Amino acid sequence: MNNKLTIYKDNKIVEASYRLTLNEQRLVLACIGQVNSFEALAATNRFDVSVSDFSTLFGITEKRAYRELKSVINTLYERSITIMDERSVTGKATFRWISAKYHDLVKQTIGLRFSPDILPYLSKLESAFTKYQIQYVSGMKSVYSMRIYEMLVQWRTTKSVAITIASMRHQLQLDGKYPAFADIEA
Repeated sequence: MNNKLTIYKDNKIVEASYRLTLNEQRLVLACIGQVNSFEALAATNRFDVSVSDFSTLFGITEKRAYRELKSVINTLYERSITIMDERSVTGKATFRWISAKYHDLVKQTIGLRFSPDILPYLSKLESAFTKYQIQYVSGMKSVYSMRIYEMLVQWRTTKSVAITIASMRHQLQLDGKYPAFADIEA
């Protein structure tokens, strides 16, 4: 695994409402970077990230990477994402990020399987997706910076975008937090 991994996400994920910690986001990205986004992805596909790879990708010590990954895989299993879905009665669909987690102490590897509901937003992408290399976010220290970067990259070909503060707050799940826009730090 190297710093040149390319992340492909359906724009519905970029625009979705979810909250992950920095290291949960990093693990998700390290796994998404392994997906061949133009082929079908099965619910049985497992994505592994070694302590060494995580350390290298995100510029942290292996000791810290091990500790973070061990913690992250448990909390990530509980996280959900809400995507705007016109097929749903409510116009939204909420589901978990992952359906299974693995921890191999001998190989010092964390593995996961994405939930079946999220697979269509990561694989067989034909249009309306966002693409960037992980190296552009790997040094970021804030999950908000990563999310805002994705939001902006989504519109890079148009060279212009208008995102309302309310929309951004919803996507970042900041409702009721940081009442003044100036309080949001990169």
